[in-house]
Amino acid sequence: MRAGAVLVNTARAGLVDPTAVLAALRSGSLSAYATDTVDAESPDLAPLFRDERAIATPHIGAYTEETVARATAAAVENLLRALASPVAIG
Repeated sequence: MRAGAVLVNTARAGLVDPTAVLAALRSGSLSAYATDTVDAESPDLAPLFRDERAIATPHIGAYTEETVARATAAAVENLLRALASPVAIG
């Protein structure tokens, strides 16, 4: 990449090394890093996300009206199937 590039990760957090990204930001190799996926439960606590050139947003790319409807329908079908099945006690 050219010096000053912007790195955008919308795939998986594990695809980047946060220590290397932070070092690249500090050296100027990267001018910014943006992601919607993080490994830590509290990304604001990670050193990378304390840098003003790192941006983290919610990972909601698959959160659409259609996906919510399909997930809800699948959950209801699974619940009805489970309720209709005889329960084995033993």
